[in-house]
Amino acid sequence: MFYKNLLNNESAKEAISEFGITVEKLNEGKALIEAAEDDKVNRKKMGDVQQATKDREKKVDEL
Repeated sequence: MFYKNLLNNESAKEAISEFGITVEKLNEGKALIEAAEDDKVNRKKMGDVQQATKDREKKVDEL
């Protein structure tokens, strides 16, 4: 949200450029955050799949 808001606000981009932060750097930061969020989602899905496998194996063993 931070990067998206900055990128959509011209006056904020101008103000932050005084510190040497370019639009390219903002886009890079945004991409890193998005990649981290995607990784988090993928890890959650993997954990869910692993738990489902354990649950299935437990049920098979009970039979």
